[in-house]
Amino acid sequence: MRPHILTKQRSSGTVLFLRRFLSRDAIDGRSITLIEKYSKLLDSRPIPVKAFTAAVIAAFGDTVCQIYENSNVSEELSEGEKRDKGSGPVVDFARTARFVLVGGFMFAPVAHFWYGLLGKYVSGTNLFSSLKKMACDQFIFAPLFTGVIFSSLMILEGKAAKILEKLRHDYWTTMLTNWTLWMPAQVVNFSFVPARYQVLFANGVGLIWNVYMSSQCFKQMDE
Repeated sequence: MRPHILTKQRSSGTVLFLRRFLSRDAIDGRSITLIEKYSKLLDSRPIPVKAFTAAVIAAFGDTVCQIYENSNVSEELSEGEKRDKGSGPVVDFARTARFVLVGGFMFAPVAHFWYGLLGKYVSGTNLFSSLKKMACDQFIFAPLFTGVIFSSLMILEGKAAKILEKLRHDYWTTMLTNWTLWMPAQVVNFSFVPARYQVLFANGVGLIWNVYMSSQCFKQMDE
């Protein structure tokens, strides 16, 4: 067989493979497979899977927050101060670990049982039911758990004596921002998201929220 014929056949085979691989059915099939695998893990090990997902998102949020904070500090320093400071670590991994422990591994199990209670006692996915769930979530769970997060992080930092001062300084500002973001997000969550994916949806919104929450939790009280 001539070389140019072999080359033509190989090219045709490659094009056919790419068309099949990039076809809508192939892509949809792979997406469904990933969703099914995640669903099976949620069914078999719901709390560990949700905790791991929340932990990854918490780590992402705190890391982004620290990089942003450090870039702002760097811009404010003079050249001499930058040299004196040296090239220290951009991310404080001990801080990230504390935030992951509280915002990830603590949040997910509690949220798992909380959403289960909401689904059990406030049934339905119509707008009225979703508004009731959102009201319970945002005026019962959110205020309590926000206080728990602040208090837990202060304890892990060895600053338990300053918990009340921290709450007086940052709690209500944080709650107002929380309601601005989470009230519409939770209406969407309770109206359209299947129950077993609701913690996952909340974690998705948490990609944004955790950046802000990390900033609030770790900022100095004299700021």
